[in-house]
Amino acid sequence: MFPGRFAGRFETVADDVLRAIAENPGAAVLSHGDLSADQVVLGEDGAPLLIDFDRMKMAPIGYDLGDFAAVELLSGRDSSTAMALAEAYRRVPGTGVVTDESLRAWTAFHVLLRVTEAFRNLDPDCVNHARQRVDLAHAVLRGKVE
Repeated sequence: MFPGRFAGRFETVADDVLRAIAENPGAAVLSHGDLSADQVVLGEDGAPLLIDFDRMKMAPIGYDLGDFAAVELLSGRDSSTAMALAEAYRRVPGTGVVTDESLRAWTAFHVLLRVTEAFRNLDPDCVNHARQRVDLAHAVLRGKVE
């Protein structure tokens, strides 16, 4: 699907992301599986409620946080909501530590999972958009994106 140099770049960044995840695995917790802002609704009392648990699983604590952060980042929103969510996770007893390195690694992982979205959406500039996402994942992993 993608030219050779791009495929090599993807593999290099993916290897870096997987290495970072292995170095900062985090505790396994019950995970929503595809956490994003559209998976949250407000109850009658105004309390936030999670919905749509079809991808629920045990996963490292950073998995859901990275998914949420990646969606926010790719949607062009600032990182304040994702950072607030990460901070809230850090205060939950018994879930282990969510390190900044782990959060960056899982966010980069979820950005890479979305590399082919432009292709699937029939975007005529899909190769360029895919390259941008690989570069974004690399920048996130390196702490160059907030």
